[in-house]
Amino acid sequence: MVISLAFAFIPLPFMIVVVGVLALILILYGELILVVSAPFVLGYIVKTYKEKINGVTLSIVSGILQSFFVLDVVSVIILCFKEKRWVKLTISIIILLVILCITAIFFIATLFIKYGN
Repeated sequence: MVISLAFAFIPLPFMIVVVGVLALILILYGELILVVSAPFVLGYIVKTYKEKINGVTLSIVSGILQSFFVLDVVSVIILCFKEKRWVKLTISIIILLVILCITAIFFIATLFIKYGN
């Protein structure tokens, strides 16, 4: 789960600037990450529902969000904070994702500045 959380944003910045076959490969890579990691997270959602930690609505919404690219990570972060479990790990992953997003924004900005319009 940690690996899928860490790699969740990797294809996205590259898909914005890269076109053609490489973009298609990165999209398929991102979807493969979702498909491979979804059973573990869905099992976690069911477990927390059976233990009465999460309600029906939160469990259903979190299960649906597992099929969307960035929202799957956000839903797992919300579940971890609600359960008050793995809080330090979750905070460190959030920090890594923020650093990755800021780096991607600066990278894209430098490309626009360097190559013009």
